[in-house]
Amino acid sequence: MVEMRLINVETRLINVEMRLIKVEMRLINVEMRLINVETRLINVEMRLIDVEMRLIKVKLWLINVEMRLIDVDTHQAFYIGR
Repeated sequence: MVEMRLINVETRLINVEMRLIKVEMRLINVEMRLINVETRLINVEMRLIDVEMRLIKVKLWLINVEMRLIDVDTHQAFYIGR
């Protein structure tokens, strides 16, 4: 009689342990998904930084063109004024 109760309690404990293992596996799965999302976000952030750097290069190029145009205008005004 006592042996049967002990076996029953042991079986229940094993059942609870299996449920805990399932929950732990689900948590690991969620953690892996979060890591995946974080990695994707970092990738997007890197792409945005790349685009921002390209925009800065374009702005610098435009400033350079503008400076050259000003230089040309200055020379033309100088020669016209002579």
